[in-house]
Amino acid sequence: MKNMPRYAVLTGDLVRSSSLIPSELEESRAQLIRGVESLRGWSKDLVVGQAEFFRGDSWQLLLADPSFALRTALFLRATMIMGNKTDTRIGIGIGSASSINPERISLSTGDAFEASGIALDAMSPKVKLTLRIASSSPSKPSLLSVVTELCDALIGECTARQSEILRWVLPPNRPTHKEIANQLTPPVTQQVVSRSLKSAHWNALQIAVLGFESSL
Repeated sequence: MKNMPRYAVLTGDLVRSSSLIPSELEESRAQLIRGVESLRGWSKDLVVGQAEFFRGDSWQLLLADPSFALRTALFLRATMIMGNKTDTRIGIGIGSASSINPERISLSTGDAFEASGIALDAMSPKVKLTLRIASSSPSKPSLLSVVTELCDALIGECTARQSEILRWVLPPNRPTHKEIANQLTPPVTQQVVSRSLKSAHWNALQIAVLGFESSL
């Protein structure tokens, strides 16, 4: 088990999906899938297979590099919040995989998948992002779990506009504030981007993400 590669599994469900009309639910699902497709530009082969929706509003994603798990989860949360329709809960599991079905990720098995499911099922109503590291992992789950839930508290306070701007800075190769300002619709000033990131606690989130990545 010690030499088996580790993965990160993100299992989630859309928040308040029952209050969405069918077209809104479909758009929310499409928005999350678009967010997943953006991840493919971060690192070669980061996303394994296809993200999969099941039971209507539940979804699952497999990452080949577990160090990207927190950055990815925050990016997907920001992707959903910016749409101003719904958010998503995410349970992150880190561990090994016994079998991987790239066409139907939810049919894959292993302790990373089990840990992710347990993390989501055990989530309290006030939390939308948790982490569970499988017992086979050498990492320290207690510290990384605390970091994850602190990030959950911070991003949970973000407005749709702040989340939109966070989405630009969360990728590992992020543009400058001036470039972001010019890409927004309508365009804004560099100072507006900087103020929005300050209000969104970007400095703290960035420190947490980098610390998470260096620990895995």
